[in-house]
Amino acid sequence: MSDKKHLPIDDAPEHAAALGRLIAHWNALERILVIFLQWLLGTSWFKALLVFHQFSNITGKIYLLKTLNYQFNENEFKNEIDRHLNTALALNEERNKFIHALWGVIVDDKIVRVPAMEPCNHKKTSQSVNEQFSSQDIQEVVDKIARLSQSLSDITHQMGIAPWKPIQINIVLPRTD
Repeated sequence: MSDKKHLPIDDAPEHAAALGRLIAHWNALERILVIFLQWLLGTSWFKALLVFHQFSNITGKIYLLKTLNYQFNENEFKNEIDRHLNTALALNEERNKFIHALWGVIVDDKIVRVPAMEPCNHKKTSQSVNEQFSSQDIQEVVDKIARLSQSLSDITHQMGIAPWKPIQINIVLPRTD
């Protein structure tokens, strides 16, 4: 009996690395979204982070940001921020295709993605099909996320609200005493 369950992705290190980069870049994007939430609410980083994590999915978080941006942002970046938030919604759909999936057999330089998510609307039937993806296909989504993160980070600096250098993530832990 084997001590380790073997998955096809174990034999596709380029795919696994691309998925790891996808996760890391999405996390960096979420941290920048928290900066905007902090600014829009006029509160501390920690309080904004608490609010951000009260939403179970990123779609709800982004719609909260879109609503706050629409209602309370009166600066020159309002429309640009809204466009970037729309891009984040679209990229989340692409991200979900990779993150919420099972990775099957390897065919040439591609690996088969088996969707693991069903439609949110129970009245719809699943239209998802198995697709083949190269590591470059995943990397292209990573690059889009990285460009969006950079654009949003640049806006935080132009607005003077960035608490650190672009894309450099600092973790602030609450005091325990």
